[in-house]
Amino acid sequence: MKLQKAAAASAAALLTASLSVAAAPGAHAEEDSGIDLGSSPLANGAPITMVNNGRVVGTCTATVTSTQYVLTAGHCASKGLTVRYNGKDVGTVTASGMRNGYDIAKITLKPGVEVETAPAMPGYSPRLGDSVTKLGMNSGFSAGTVTDPSLRSVTSRESVTRPLDGPEVRVGVWTAKLMSVSGDSGGPVMVDGQVVGLVKGGADAYTTTVTPLGPGLASLR
Repeated sequence: MKLQKAAAASAAALLTASLSVAAAPGAHAEEDSGIDLGSSPLANGAPITMVNNGRVVGTCTATVTSTQYVLTAGHCASKGLTVRYNGKDVGTVTASGMRNGYDIAKITLKPGVEVETAPAMPGYSPRLGDSVTKLGMNSGFSAGTVTDPSLRSVTSRESVTRPLDGPEVRVGVWTAKLMSVSGDSGGPVMVDGQVVGLVKGGADAYTTTVTPLGPGLASLR
């Protein structure tokens, strides 16, 4: 818990800066460069595809709390990869927390990409029994409760976007009873509609490990 609070505090400047220009929930970014995403702005739970030198290497789920960047699981997104949504290049992976203890990555968006943002609560400290929800590209919406609020260390590959697999690293997570499946990694975990973490993975379909938002943001490099 102390680790979460300290890291959340150091993440405040980053999140505050992004939210100061972010629109309210449901708002969209200005379309200065005319990137046409059809009728589907990039939003929480959307599938995003990772591309390396023109080759698709993986697909995971987006968490959108800013008009400037999108978050996803670090094991999905090696730095430098191009990111596509609805067949269009929308950004580039510019930072990862995998080497700093958290399974999170930052995708800097191109100007004019239309997004639908959700509010965030980086200072959230989970409590046993808290009600939580999540969105995933494959399993959609699910609701559950926090089953282990303690921040514990688990093993993760630095990347599962073959052939970019990296070494195993240790990352911090808490645990919830939420349905999630392959492809849901990186999707938002929410409390009262506010993003508090990202889906990391799980031992089974109803045990989901969660990357805490605040410490995750602070770990991005």
